[in-house]
Amino acid sequence: MKLTVKEFVEAIEEEELYKLQYDLNKGSIGLKSLVDEKIKAVENLPKKFCAVCGDGLVDKEGTFSIIFKHEKLKKKASFCAIDCMEFFISKIKKAKELEPSKIKSNIERTNV
Repeated sequence: MKLTVKEFVEAIEEEELYKLQYDLNKGSIGLKSLVDEKIKAVENLPKKFCAVCGDGLVDKEGTFSIIFKHEKLKKKASFCAIDCMEFFISKIKKAKELEPSKIKSNIERTNV
């Protein structure tokens, strides 16, 4: 059963609600550590499908993963084999090479 934050607050016992309020008033150190632990657990779960070919990864050995970090965002892509990972990386490289030229052409169009 999945709960929204509002549903969670509505469902918890009175004593836990007061503990949560106290923790939030003190800088929510306990809540932060709970959330951090849950995120680590979720990130360590194996992904179910290859990001390139969509092949199932649950029962495969020797899968590969790449973790992307950008400021506060973290994303993980998993692959069934090296060739899928290389294909993915080559597409990223091509996209990075095209970005400056797209920006330049958009600037030229707006100046006309």
